Amino acid sequence: MQPNNLISKRNSLIFKGGGILLMLFHHLFYSPSSASLFWDYHIYVGSHDFGVVNQLGIYAKLCVAIFVFASGYGLETTFLNKDIKALSFYKHRFKKLYLNYWFIWLLFVPVGIFLFGRTPVDAYGNHFIIKMILDFLGLLNLSGNYGYNPTWWFYSCIILLYLGFPLLHKWLVSKWLLLLSSAVIVSCLAGLPIVTPISNYLLPFLAGMWIARAPVFLFDRLSVFDTIIAFVLLSVIRNFSNMYCIVDTLLCMTIVVFLYKVKFSNWLETIFVQLGKHSQNIFLFHTFLLIWCEEIVYNTYNPITIFVIFIVVCYMISLVLELVKQKIGFYKLIQ
Repeated sequence: MQPNNLISKRNSLIFKGGGILLMLFHHLFYSPSSASLFWDYHIYVGSHDFGVVNQLGIYAKLCVAIFVFASGYGLETTFLNKDIKALSFYKHRFKKLYLNYWFIWLLFVPVGIFLFGRTPVDAYGNHFIIKMILDFLGLLNLSGNYGYNPTWWFYSCIILLYLGFPLLHKWLVSKWLLLLSSAVIVSCLAGLPIVTPISNYLLPFLAGMWIARAPVFLFDRLSVFDTIIAFVLLSVIRNFSNMYCIVDTLLCMTIVVFLYKVKFSNWLETIFVQLGKHSQNIFLFHTFLLIWCEEIVYNTYNPITIFVIFIVVCYMISLVLELVKQKIGFYKLIQ
């Protein structure tokens, strides 16, 4: 069986580029505590007051499902029809995962401590040495705690999914019902710290794996109009439902089908591709800018200019980081 190439390498970067835009928008505008820092348009429904930008910021957490879905698709495409040797898989994948993480960790955490005065005690509280070690290993969120950078909880999520991938790959066809049931059970056990990181994201990960195997003709019958309508309806449902694992999975699938059927203009495609290439860097460091430079980030008070300027700044910083990586031979370590 050959990979269906429903998501080409370029479309995968576009997918991730869209995901990182959603992530930046989410972290800029989702928090009620930051609502006073930007202008918002309000809609009143009965006694309820809805800030449009704030609600879109909350919705943009879809970005997490997008990255998990893309990871599941990418891994399954790579290992389709292969008998995975678990140790070899873990060695290669975790080497790449950790070296990128540690590069940012070792650059930005000391800056936070020595230039911005956010000490390990401030970040971790009691037992800060143990928590700092777990944070360095990307495992702190498995204990129900957040790291020096709160958004690094995602590493606990992706580590668990990577650990389970060889078995998920083996069972995807023969025991798909068991996997689906497991995803539902994990979602219901969200209160357990060790399960919480993947409670809403095991299903999107499995869906990404399944899409890699699905016959393309299943999606040929869908029109662009169908996918847009489905996306809008699912987005509305998402605002009135707590079943994020299911709705976000379906939203990811509609986006994938849309990308498969629609050709972007060259300049727009280039923007998304470039952001996709830098998505991991930007994910790892962008929250530091929000913590350290909040007044500067929100200085214009206009959500559009705040968002655009933040994107440009993050991209420029990532370009500098990539130059540093090249100078020190970083990518030779990953190979």
